[in-house]
Amino acid sequence: MLSLLKHALVASTIFSTHVTSLENSGRSSFTPFLSVGWFSKNYKDPNLAIIDIRSATDYAVSHIPNSVNIPFNATSGWSTAGPSGEVLQLPPAGDIQQLLASAGVRWPHPRTRVAIAGPGGNDAAPRVALSIKYAGLTDDRVAVLNGGFPAWEAAGARTTTHTPLPRRGNVRADQDLSFISYIDEVASSRYRRDEGIYIIDRGHIGSALSLPTPDIFNGDGTFIDMDVLALRAKEALSIGAAPRTIIVYCHIGRQASTWVFLLNHVMGYDGVKLYDGSTQEWGRHYDLVLD
Repeated sequence: MLSLLKHALVASTIFSTHVTSLENSGRSSFTPFLSVGWFSKNYKDPNLAIIDIRSATDYAVSHIPNSVNIPFNATSGWSTAGPSGEVLQLPPAGDIQQLLASAGVRWPHPRTRVAIAGPGGNDAAPRVALSIKYAGLTDDRVAVLNGGFPAWEAAGARTTTHTPLPRRGNVRADQDLSFISYIDEVASSRYRRDEGIYIIDRGHIGSALSLPTPDIFNGDGTFIDMDVLALRAKEALSIGAAPRTIIVYCHIGRQASTWVFLLNHVMGYDGVKLYDGSTQEWGRHYDLVLD
């Protein structure tokens, strides 16, 4: 995950601009991480699909008005099992497209945007955002509520128990595999930092660098200051050539998704990939190291 950090550094400067704009954003400022202020101004927008990925029980207690509940967990429509029993793997893109259509999403459509409201303080919402990109929606149309529903509730924003019934949408898109890495690529990428090829983990695979996902959240579930993440990135990715490929993994691919989202969509780095099989797949074919 250290390699991840290098990219994070450059990107964090970009992200700091995003954070500033969130507090004063209007309809035009649809950035990867959205503030409660932005949500409070835009949650009534008919072209904005708000997907609450918390449990059905939590959603029933209260939620953001106009949000549709599609819970995220290992057995939900957002995930599937891998060929050898790997958990929480990306399902067929068409399955995700059907989930989005059930939430009223229309794609392609020039004004459609999707915002994810999660439980806050964890990796669920960025994972879902990446899943939507994988299903073919462009990343400039998908965003995450910073801090999730807890941040919305803590701000005293309006909540409801009413369950909306959106008119079913229609999603037609080509699956995006550009940011997905597979075991053969990971195996051939080890020990190649001098070529600008980095592997990021919490694991680990030989030559991988560590960047723990839990450390990027504040106690209230929002993301820590992006300048801090930028510094970590600078320190991490200064041990080899300028990065051109960054492969991120963890145990099952979930936590790694947060860093892929940050590096690629928030910070603007190219060549960032998710190894979805992660150590649960890798460990059946190669040894993990303890260096």
